[in-house]
Amino acid sequence: MPYKIAGIDVHKRMLAVVVADIAGEGEYKFERHKVGTSPDQLRLLAQWLVEQEAEEVVMESTAQYWKPVWQALERYWKAASQKREGAGPKSGTLHLAQAKSNRGPRGRKNDFADAERLVDYLSDQRFEVNRVAIVGRELEYLEQVLGRLNYGGAALRGAGSGALVGALIGWIFGLFNWIEPLISALVLAGYGLIFGAIVGALFGLLVHALQRGRRDFHSISGLRPKYYDVVAEVDVVDRALRLLAGGNRKE
Repeated sequence: MPYKIAGIDVHKRMLAVVVADIAGEGEYKFERHKVGTSPDQLRLLAQWLVEQEAEEVVMESTAQYWKPVWQALERYWKAASQKREGAGPKSGTLHLAQAKSNRGPRGRKNDFADAERLVDYLSDQRFEVNRVAIVGRELEYLEQVLGRLNYGGAALRGAGSGALVGALIGWIFGLFNWIEPLISALVLAGYGLIFGAIVGALFGLLVHALQRGRRDFHSISGLRPKYYDVVAEVDVVDRALRLLAGGNRKE
């Protein structure tokens, strides 16, 4: 009986798909198909795979581009493949594989937790993890807006920051009292908290006024990589790849 498997080469805006009957004798004969990555195109891909009677699908874990493809196939192809007449026990199975271009000194991961798990696995295998580094690539500046900011909010935020600094400074100076350091520290911390809150509130109002309505919101910001590479030293790369391949890991 024929047993067809599909392979998908994932790109940002295009998918190269092949289907082959691996149960046949001789060289594999491939059915080739190219589609885009829009939602409509992915739905058509799922229908085409059903028509080709593909039992299993293997795709590359290329950056973050594989995720919409995986989700579309789970939604439109998996159930249809399993309900197809003559479907086998593995019909509708999806596999995620590391791209061949990434099988070098790097293990590319989409988030830091994935990269950490990869390094942790190497550590569990007694690999010299001191010769491995996690490197963030293609940094992006991200500013998350938390809400609207008015004069009252600016004063409150400034008072909170100033009170903390004032209390800390007062506590430190109070400890230098040789007679009753604890009481002095508490008293000065209280005075510092009040004074710091007042100064902080005034400073917060001043800064907000100087913005002249250009930033009537408060936010947090930072740099975030698009993806991470796990990089090993040249003379231990092959061993690291063998360990990861032997573990049959799908991160």
